[in-house]
Amino acid sequence: MAIYMTLLRYTPEGMKAALAAGMTSRKAMHDTVISAAGGTTLGYYLVGDADWDVASLVEYPETLTNANAARLMAGFKAGGAIEAMRVFLLTTPEEFDAASPVAEQTYRPPTG
Repeated sequence: MAIYMTLLRYTPEGMKAALAAGMTSRKAMHDTVISAAGGTTLGYYLVGDADWDVASLVEYPETLTNANAARLMAGFKAGGAIEAMRVFLLTTPEEFDAASPVAEQTYRPPTG
């Protein structure tokens, strides 16, 4: 399974609508969309800073393709309520340590 963290910022209009509907209803909608794409919401949080409004943690099977993920994100943005979004693929320390170091060992920085 792959775990993603998503940060999103509502447009002013989107935030007004979310506040009117209640954030619990927005989480329920998020969960419905994520579930339809084969994922599971691990956490959904409101963020108390000026840059982001919501942070979510989502788990997807390894079979989620880049194209499906891109289309899912496009669907969120197309609704007009989302101003900005960032998606991060997360890895555990154990997964990191078990990963192949081949690329790391073959990379050579430019010399000047």
